[in-house]
Parts: sequence; C-alpha cells; structure tokens
Amino acid sequence: GWSYSEARYNRHAFTYQQYDDSSDRFAIPLTDYGGMQDDYSEKHSLYLLEIADKDSPSLASIVEIGRINAISESWDGSGPHRSVFDGDAVYFINGSSVYSTLWTNPYEQGGPF
Repeated sequence: GWSYSEARYNRHAFTYQQYDDSSDRFAIPLTDYGGMQDDYSEKHSLYLLEIADKDSPSLASIVEIGRINAISESWDGSGPHRSVFDGDAVYFINGSSVYSTLWTNPYEQGGPF
C-alpha cells in the first residue's frame, strides 16, 4: 500500500494553531491506500499532532495526539480534506461529510454529519 496527503500540495489542507507558550497544535489529512490481490482499500484520516515543549528546544518533540477516521462511503471521498480548530473541538471535512472530536479525547468522534 501507499499513502498520500493533500497537505503536500495544498496549504489549505494543513491546519496549525499556536496553543500556548510551550505547545502548538496541527492537523494533517492522510489517505492510506492498500490492496491485497483483488481487494482494494482506501482510508481517510486526520492526524492530530502537537509540538510539545517548544519553549525548550532540547526537549521539544512532535507527539501524535490521535486521529479522526472517516468512513469510506464511496470512491468519491478523495477531497477536499480540511480541518477546523475551535477551542478544544476539532472538525474534519472529508468530501461532503464532517466528523468531529475533542482534542483532549480524540478517540471519541462524531459523524459523519
């Protein structure tokens, strides 16, 4: 299999937010493609990442907080992929569907809406 991110070519697919003096938040959409013999799969996700301890360069790191996984409803789920931060809420726009979660609990998600 292989993967692709729209953020590689389109800056609007990448979401970045300064959270506080020591951390920043960002989100990157990723599509994983896989196939075994006659079976093909396509999985759309929004990865939630945080730059931790940015105020101390020797300790700074990128930490995966979680991800929002979209349900593949058809082969048309190829875009656009966008995300919005609103306080602790995160919204993932996947084609014509919207998913949501909280940054502090990314594994409980709502959607598609």
